[in-house]
Amino acid sequence: MWRYAGRHTEPVTIDGATYEVTVHLATHEGAPRCVGVELRATGLPISARPTDGDWAEVNTTTMKHLRLPELVARAWRIMGDVRRAAPALAATQPRPGRPPLVKGDQLLRVAEAFNSTTRGHQGAAVQQALRDLGVEGNGHKGEVTRDQANRAIAAARRAGLLPPASNRGKGTK
Repeated sequence: MWRYAGRHTEPVTIDGATYEVTVHLATHEGAPRCVGVELRATGLPISARPTDGDWAEVNTTTMKHLRLPELVARAWRIMGDVRRAAPALAATQPRPGRPPLVKGDQLLRVAEAFNSTTRGHQGAAVQQALRDLGVEGNGHKGEVTRDQANRAIAAARRAGLLPPASNRGKGTK
């Protein structure tokens, strides 16, 4: 059964032009889904007969640079449903190359493991969480490597489930 979860509107700037994007969200059998997207130039009135104005054109470049999976995930987070933010990101089109190590709900587990440990030990905690999830490792005996744990942490950061990494003094004199 489909259940409408709500909508979220936010401004987006693409190539110097500002647009308003409204994302409509629903669930289908408990799984998060995006069921609608409205994109309009900022200032364009919502009416049957818009008046003259200084608007930005919506074209293929605009659509190509509209990061829909990120907007959907952010909308779920803003609506207070963090559990559904990560699966929304997993709905992206597959990219060429090696598939991602973790995705969807696994990213949430990575973020939980990272946040549950003291600074300096997060990598080991994520490494253990990946083992617990049954992720196949690249190590000599199939174990999850430290590099894989670090890449999983980076993926959780890109998904917005973890804050940006601190500079820790690198690059400063």
